[in-house]
Amino acid sequence: MKIGVISDTHDHCDFIERFVDEYEKEKVDMLIHLGDIVAPFAAKRFARIACRIPFIALYGNNDGERAGLLQVISQWGTIEDGPKRLELGGRIVVIHHYPMKAEEVLAMYPDADYYLSGHTHERSDERAGRLRLINPGEACGWLTGVASMGTLDLDKDEFGGLIYQ
Repeated sequence: MKIGVISDTHDHCDFIERFVDEYEKEKVDMLIHLGDIVAPFAAKRFARIACRIPFIALYGNNDGERAGLLQVISQWGTIEDGPKRLELGGRIVVIHHYPMKAEEVLAMYPDADYYLSGHTHERSDERAGRLRLINPGEACGWLTGVASMGTLDLDKDEFGGLIYQ
């Protein structure tokens, strides 16, 4: 199972379009947005892929238009507060906007295989025993000057993606 992982798009519609194109090329099975889409007009950019595959989004700290985001996204996906525990491809994947330390994740979700988070705008991929902590970085590129997204292949335990500088 191949999952698109994106976070912190912050209304950067050009990068949202580019990354959705890439997810379509990669034929991801699901798309997860880890928070900070920000406005409903930006959320609409995900509809063309989300109408064909499952789309799960989380609210981030900059998602002030929660009602508008819910109204748009609920037409073809879901959006809610995290953390959220998912069973995907025989793995336990916990998603949240906010990063946590491995010990904190395992205290709440002792069976977790992956913890996906955003918020920091910094791309990372770390292991703590069997737990893998992944942050796809910021998809907007506003803060770091680097726009990135991720693709997690659960069958191969591989994390890749695109980075624009």
